[in-house]
Amino acid sequence: MVARVAGRDDKQFHVELSVILRDYCVRRYGLHAAAESTNTELLGGMRRHAGETVTRRFGELLEICGLAKYARYRFEEGSAHQTARIAMELICEQAPPDASES
Repeated sequence: MVARVAGRDDKQFHVELSVILRDYCVRRYGLHAAAESTNTELLGGMRRHAGETVTRRFGELLEICGLAKYARYRFEEGSAHQTARIAMELICEQAPPDASES
């Protein structure tokens, strides 16, 4: 994901990151969220499966992505790389245990 940041405009990157995060949450937590569902609806369903802290962290990332999409976020140099790093760390932390380890 971090490699995809290079050469992209910040808005497009954040729009794509939002799609990736939403898809991950739906798949990881077994949610039945439609593509048209709002972040609030998605996070509400996620809260039951992932807990408050994880849901809040995903919510913060989705909020940044939403602000970027509607040009309400002022980007600083390197902010897309920072957002990508935070997203990768969060996803790695939430990865299910490897079944081969049992």
